[in-house]
Amino acid sequence: MKKIILLLCFILAIPAMAYQELKIIITAGPGGLQEQAVRAIQSELSLELGYPVVLELRPGGKGKIAIQELINQTNTARLAIMISTISFLVEEDHKNIVPFSFYGTTATFLATKNKITWDDILNHCRVDKHINYGSTGNNSPPHILILIADKTCKNPMQHIPYKGIAPAVTDLLGGQIDLIAAALPALSEQVSAGNIKLLGTLGAVKSVQFENLPSLTGPMYKNVDPMEIYFYSTTSADQIEMKKIAQALDKVYTTEKFKNFIKSRDIVRSNLEFPINEHYRRNWAELHQIIADNPSNN
Repeated sequence: MKKIILLLCFILAIPAMAYQELKIIITAGPGGLQEQAVRAIQSELSLELGYPVVLELRPGGKGKIAIQELINQTNTARLAIMISTISFLVEEDHKNIVPFSFYGTTATFLATKNKITWDDILNHCRVDKHINYGSTGNNSPPHILILIADKTCKNPMQHIPYKGIAPAVTDLLGGQIDLIAAALPALSEQVSAGNIKLLGTLGAVKSVQFENLPSLTGPMYKNVDPMEIYFYSTTSADQIEMKKIAQALDKVYTTEKFKNFIKSRDIVRSNLEFPINEHYRRNWAELHQIIADNPSNN
């Protein structure tokens, strides 16, 4: 009888022991906005969930490596989610990946080393002035935003893709490129030192810290923003646990620490017009069309 009771206790304890930790998979490299975004909420999320939250960097393949890792973890009954901007997932329809929590939308800046003016940017379509810019790669959020702005331009800015934002900043400082398109964390140190000047923003989201900066937004796509950040799970994930994680994240989003963090990184927490999944799919469709209309990805 004693053995039976012990066995029953063990069986009853299994659900509580099913998940020992939550792994958050990041589609970008170290030191970037995604890693900072997770680290800003890591300890609070762990406290809400009652088990450790760990990070795993899986950059490359335009998000495909991270997606495969997420699927692999789910298939082994481990608990994992993924954080990414929407633009990493628009090249193909990942039907088994679903967004379940909206983190926010970060502003994207155009910056120069006092070589290009805002008037140059506004007039490059009408005059024979060639401007180039660096970003973190083809179909990265900044690249897509400039594609949107340059959609009808007969003299578009030349895109120079980089593997990571650090070498792009180095080339901007060295005078090898005219502009850089990036989120604030990659630029703030050089901006504070006076080495880089912020000219304006791209996309629908205005800067929180630099309210007077002008915005370069394509009129046809003024509501499309590839810098929206979501947490994703797979359709086969434990839905009860995903709901628990979503509720825990909602609590973390209301903390003063989180509010101060997103303000310092120029991230906006706006109310979505539609439910998360529908909002994501509409934005995904718009971005997919933009990329399809620009197959050369100059």
